[in-house]
Amino acid sequence: MLGDERAGTAIVLHGLQGKVNGIDYGAPMVPVNSYSDVELASVLTYIRNSFGNRAPLIAPETVAARRAADAARTSYWTLDELTGQIPALGVPRKAFKHRAEWKLVSNMKTRENSPPDAMLDGDPKTGFFTVDVKPFPLEWVTIELPARSKIMGIDIDSRGQIAENGKETGWAPTYSVEAS
Repeated sequence: MLGDERAGTAIVLHGLQGKVNGIDYGAPMVPVNSYSDVELASVLTYIRNSFGNRAPLIAPETVAARRAADAARTSYWTLDELTGQIPALGVPRKAFKHRAEWKLVSNMKTRENSPPDAMLDGDPKTGFFTVDVKPFPLEWVTIELPARSKIMGIDIDSRGQIAENGKETGWAPTYSVEAS
């Protein structure tokens, strides 16, 4: 639910049957496609941001697009089918074995107790925040991995902190991701 939004959206619209992580639950997860796009987006967003989770919001337009794309579908999804469409589902989400060997460097001045490592520590309560309200063009963060690695995806949570005045701060309005 925290990764690619297409999987959860497909499952609520058409259900899921078969084994999940090697377990057969005996009955399929039934679709709930009778609900509106707004309602389904709200439920998916709630799940992705409750129970200790923190993931980007799902827009009603995302649900509507998936509903339209799969309009002819009449059967439940299987995890194998979804993994064929979304390869990252086939890769377990677990901590990197050599995470301590990653090198993070930034040219931005950071807030106190907000080192670059905080952006990758897996703790949704921490983050990498700059001194300025938002990073400006030509500011960068580099992550150097210790060995050649296969990257299945990058999740960027750009929600900032809520300031004392109630406004969100510390977010970047755009990103450019480059790999070499």
